[in-house]
Amino acid sequence: MQQTTTQRLDSDLAPAFTPLCESYPPRFAVEAFDGASALSPHAAHQTELDVRNELLAEAGAVFGSLVVRRTRDGVCLQGYVELDDQPHDLTGIALRIPGVAEVLNHLVVGRCVRGVPR
Repeated sequence: MQQTTTQRLDSDLAPAFTPLCESYPPRFAVEAFDGASALSPHAAHQTELDVRNELLAEAGAVFGSLVVRRTRDGVCLQGYVELDDQPHDLTGIALRIPGVAEVLNHLVVGRCVRGVPR
């Protein structure tokens, strides 16, 4: 005789149903905050693009990689940047974008050698 084993799933362990606009686990920072954002997903993405474009346009800053993610009140910056000898306020640049009240700056910063990136 063949024995069958039945497993009972505990409903507390199963992930809750999520609408199509969300993912489990969260892929976007705004979803991690229970979607608590005054901006629509399109406006939040546009804010990310605006911040990214402004940072990439900064003279003397050469980005090896740059990821901008929307948070509840601002953006999170991640990546690698090489800077020349001039002072650069990358956080200040991001704060100038409408809708950005705070910046989590997780950029790794390197220095350019004689103005030329490595």
